[in-house]
Amino acid sequence: GDGEKLGCHIEYIREESSLGTAGAISNISQEIKEPMIVMNGDILTKLSFESLLDFHKKTDASFTTCIRPIEVDIPFGRSSTKGVVMAISKNTTISVKNILSFDAKTPPIPESLLPLIEWFYTYYQCTPYKAFQTIVGKKSMRDTAPSNAHESPSLPYLLNSDQKAAIETILTTPKHFKEFYIHGVTGSGKTEVYMHLAKKMLDDGFTTLILVPEIALTPQYTTLFRERFGDNIAVIHSGLTPKQKDIEWHRIKNGHAHIIIGPRSAIFAPFIHLGAIIIDEEHDPSYKQDSHPRYNTHEIARFRAEKSDAFLIYGSATPRIETYHRCKNNNFPILELPRRVAHATLPTIHLVDMVDSYRKN
Repeated sequence: GDGEKLGCHIEYIREESSLGTAGAISNISQEIKEPMIVMNGDILTKLSFESLLDFHKKTDASFTTCIRPIEVDIPFGRSSTKGVVMAISKNTTISVKNILSFDAKTPPIPESLLPLIEWFYTYYQCTPYKAFQTIVGKKSMRDTAPSNAHESPSLPYLLNSDQKAAIETILTTPKHFKEFYIHGVTGSGKTEVYMHLAKKMLDDGFTTLILVPEIALTPQYTTLFRERFGDNIAVIHSGLTPKQKDIEWHRIKNGHAHIIIGPRSAIFAPFIHLGAIIIDEEHDPSYKQDSHPRYNTHEIARFRAEKSDAFLIYGSATPRIETYHRCKNNNFPILELPRRVAHATLPTIHLVDMVDSYRKN
């Protein structure tokens, strides 16, 4: 378009089931090179520039800028439905229909999330729009301000030799996708290691995601990291109100928060310059989503880290068998923290035969 008019047409295909999504996309790709894909529920749509559709002047610039990706209204039978523009094509050989409208108040979806959406619905066999809802959901336009980041000079950050060795191993690795396992006993100072890694990422202009297994642990981590890094922290979890989620989501998208803390849903945040993903207590089963669409946070973290050439760091005192097996077979380092910090000792463990105790009353 020339700023006055924009040519936008669509043609839609109904999916018979969620399992047909990948096949439908494959068929479309064979028919049309570089199709524009618009998604909504069971509707998979492709869009191309072929003839003109008028828009008001005040929205032309926004639509031209935000054409990919953005939510739009599209015709379906005698009614209309929502769709999400996912790709653009300038050529088509089939008859298509016009886009009806779009909401200028809806923020454009960060392009960094597009590969994740496409991988998610293919890998986890859900509909494209279900993937969109899970990863992005409904967002409103929000203005956010840069954080007042700082590092408090009043706290001494003393590390023992094991912590120093773990940090050095990670930070001396060339910056590309690489996995590490921090295997540390309870109280060995894994959180302090995470803080040093986040500080280095922050100094280099990268974002760090720290995943925790439960929402209940989020305030504890948030307090510790805010003491060190000030307001350069964003927290994302299902316990926030829609407005609070929107604000945090936009702070991350706008680059106003560089350390993100949250449970498994935080893996979908719109990071800028992702440097490291840390999965604390990685053995916890809560990192798996048990309701539709079911997913494994470890797999999504690995996908996002690979796409961003970021470090993926697991931490636990009791590794999952799957992760430990991958450590051994994929030959990524296991960094041991065998001692508690400040010379603290582990508690004495007593094995008690409860059957015998009951017999003796």
